[in-house]
Amino acid sequence: MLDATTKLPLKDPALFRQANYIAGAWVQSDNGKTIPVRNPATGEVIGEVPAMGQAETRRAIEAANAAWPAWRAMLAKDRAVILHKIAALMHENSDDLAAIMTAEQGKPFAEAKGEVVYAASFIEWFADEGRRVQGETIPQNAKGRRILVTKEPIGVFAAITPWNFPSAMITRKAGPGWAAGCTGVIRPASQTPFSRFGLGGAGGTRRDALWRLQCDHRAVRRNRQGTDQQSYHPQAVFHRFHRSRPCAARAMRGHDQKDLDGIGRQCALHRV
Repeated sequence: MLDATTKLPLKDPALFRQANYIAGAWVQSDNGKTIPVRNPATGEVIGEVPAMGQAETRRAIEAANAAWPAWRAMLAKDRAVILHKIAALMHENSDDLAAIMTAEQGKPFAEAKGEVVYAASFIEWFADEGRRVQGETIPQNAKGRRILVTKEPIGVFAAITPWNFPSAMITRKAGPGWAAGCTGVIRPASQTPFSRFGLGGAGGTRRDALWRLQCDHRAVRRNRQGTDQQSYHPQAVFHRFHRSRPCAARAMRGHDQKDLDGIGRQCALHRV
């Protein structure tokens, strides 16, 4: 791996991670392959991230699923305390997170720092909204019946995020899932993975509730063509995509209509 921290003015070099976070550890890909990340202004390679495939993806989902019962069992107010701590650490490390974003995404430093603050605001907002998730009583359609609706965490989410807002789109997608009591797997864009990893380093209060994965889509597609199992995993129950990203369509290929209908219903019923 490259020693890119010497080129970035970071107060805490540990926020620049050239690894993926799975099952409580920063890890490399099974085959040792990496994806170079370039500064869009100069074309210079600022670092590398592991190019992971189907096997690592499944381990990430399984790790998030194993962490889910404990996270789900916490009171919403206790989850909110942890999420507010993550947001506070993002504010505390905003200069470093902005420097990383500028290096890999190209935004001016002031714009990047503004996005870090914006990203933290999603965590703060959803942390408090999670404390106000309430049930519902629906008028019955027949005598002698009572219809009650309760809202519960439903499992592991997958968040596939774009390059243009590398911090804000993570917190906007993952924040509601975490606040609702779900754990997740986050797949950042290959062009801007370090902003995501930096958030994990800054917000490491309860990292077992989230897992970050940098995949090689070409490897996943090759693997998909050679197996009936494809990339679907029964423990990943719903997805949050950025509408404009073609990777959403690629990730959904291989699911039959029954799978997609079920995911759609779950997202509609549990808007998290």
